[in-house]
Amino acid sequence: MWHIKYPKIRRLWTEETEWILNWQCIIQEKIDGANASVRLEDWQLCVWSRRQLLCRWDEVYNWFNWLVDYIKNHEWINSLLEKHPTIRLYGERLVQHSVRYSPEHYNHFWMYDILIWWDEEQPEFMNPIDVFDIAFDYNICRPHIYAVIVNPTIESLQEYMNKPNLWDKQEGIVIKNTKFINKFGRPQYAKLVNESFKEQNKIIFWNSNKYDEKENIWALKFMTPWRFIKIVHKIEQDKQEVFNEKNIWEVIWRCQYDVISEEIPWVVKNDIVNYWLLRKHISNIARTMALQYIEQWENAPVFIFNKNRDEEDNIT
Repeated sequence: MWHIKYPKIRRLWTEETEWILNWQCIIQEKIDGANASVRLEDWQLCVWSRRQLLCRWDEVYNWFNWLVDYIKNHEWINSLLEKHPTIRLYGERLVQHSVRYSPEHYNHFWMYDILIWWDEEQPEFMNPIDVFDIAFDYNICRPHIYAVIVNPTIESLQEYMNKPNLWDKQEGIVIKNTKFINKFGRPQYAKLVNESFKEQNKIIFWNSNKYDEKENIWALKFMTPWRFIKIVHKIEQDKQEVFNEKNIWEVIWRCQYDVISEEIPWVVKNDIVNYWLLRKHISNIARTMALQYIEQWENAPVFIFNKNRDEEDNIT
């Protein structure tokens, strides 16, 4: 069986998620972690990050990642895979990104989906309710399911935007319509991000009035420290090293890709933008963040990184 990356969860109100609310929807808490998957291959345990094979039983390719030992030592996960050797488990490695969780919730695998291989050509994701029940039965961490709603409205979804289960803050919710196929012919889930979460992670960018292009305004809106730090953590996990000046070009490219793939469908619905100018401004902001992050540019514009999660940032 080949590796299948978990499909990207797109924002509500994009082309990929249009009409997703027109059916029964399962509303689940969104966890701010790093994607991972687990499966058996020839009865050998394989652990993956989103893109990278971390281990094939005794062959460990990434000692930097704590998940390998965690999965190997989790009796119930191994028992589930041995009983159902053709399934693939998807979840989050809960590490500190932008949302602060209670300490006991970190360094666990939080399972939110299972891929079933009925045959080589038609793998199928299990119903999220069944996934939650299996996780409960096998003592595997799982995100909270708030409700099952038929044809939910925005008002009904907003009720679940401020009900965190893992700590005092919540990134948002995931909306899972198992019958939904988007206009591009793909199954798709949607996410709704908490406005207070976005506000907390906004950019404070001094002297930005020297740029008057609307592309810069869009870049400032979406290229947040939260997004930057999440990408930095992924690079550190992939490279097995602490982020440094050698990684600046890679973080710039990944920031461009992430913003454009996630946000550009929404932007073009609301405005006409110069694509190349937008990329330029995303690159400039990402470069400034990277230089400031590794403390090599003291005169960089001010961004709020919230590195100390136990203190609130004060700006005067």
